[in-house]
Amino acid sequence: MVDEQRDHGEDKGTHNGEGDDTPSVQLSSTEQKDEGPLRLWQKLNNHRGILCILLCAFAYALENVLFRAVENDMHSTEVLFSTHLVKVLFLLPVITYKGHSLRPASKVTYIFLIGRGVISMIAMNAMYFALPYINVGDATAIALSSPVFIGIFAKIFLKEAFGIIDALLTLVVVVGVFLISKPSFIFGGSEEETISNLVGVAFASFSCICNALANVLNRHLGLLHINSFVNVLFYVTVNFLGSGILTSIFGVWSVPPCGYARIILVTMGIVGCTGNCLKAYAYSLEKSVFLGIFQTNEIIFAYLLEFLLFNAIPDLIALLGVCLVVLASLMTLIKKRKEN
Repeated sequence: MVDEQRDHGEDKGTHNGEGDDTPSVQLSSTEQKDEGPLRLWQKLNNHRGILCILLCAFAYALENVLFRAVENDMHSTEVLFSTHLVKVLFLLPVITYKGHSLRPASKVTYIFLIGRGVISMIAMNAMYFALPYINVGDATAIALSSPVFIGIFAKIFLKEAFGIIDALLTLVVVVGVFLISKPSFIFGGSEEETISNLVGVAFASFSCICNALANVLNRHLGLLHINSFVNVLFYVTVNFLGSGILTSIFGVWSVPPCGYARIILVTMGIVGCTGNCLKAYAYSLEKSVFLGIFQTNEIIFAYLLEFLLFNAIPDLIALLGVCLVVLASLMTLIKKRKEN
């Protein structure tokens, strides 16, 4: 009788064991179903710096397109003053809510934060000073050549790698940008225009170099683990004050027109602030030269927005330039994946 009970117990235990195996098989099947989305999320997470800089490029392109709607109503320095005021008002509640400290860890960090803002302000205003002398295409081509200087400055100051492949990809990007914007000093123009363009080219080149140096400083602040919101707040505050001083010097203060102009200024501030924060976060994750190459996609987004909003159709040469910029971006992504 005891043996029968024992055998019955063993059969029951065996039966329960088989029953316990069934949920484990179902759990494994569920894990397999979730493996695809999880792997995709891991890939996106590994490349979040590149995703952020692409979103930043789109935000900057949108901000520049919106600027065209108010450029005839307000002076450029007053537009910068208004948009940076919106950025300051947008960031302060976020930083207060998050509880981030505005006191840098050291005086050197404070100098870097202020210096980045000053250099960025100089770059931005130098570009606006160049526009009366050269057209937007020339200025854009020179400004988006900054990956060359970013790679050089990152190599000198941050000891980041800038090898032959990086230099070639940067060259492809620069060629693509020039094909898209078709600057007159390369694609032809009258002799008088070429001479008058020298001043504009000098301002735009100076802006390009300052912008590259500001991006390298941005990368350095990211390596110091400075919060992106705090980084951007110092930047927009310096630009807010500097733009106000320049507007007072030029004596071009005016009240923004009612209606669409004020809405556009607020929209520019919010979109630009989002792009600034994405850029600061991206530079805390990725190498400077990688991000410099990907940020040149801004010109592609600008063409796309102008096509959708203003029906501006690019020609075949511009489309070839778009292909070169996209090709360089894809090759940079492949190179990054191999390095990882």
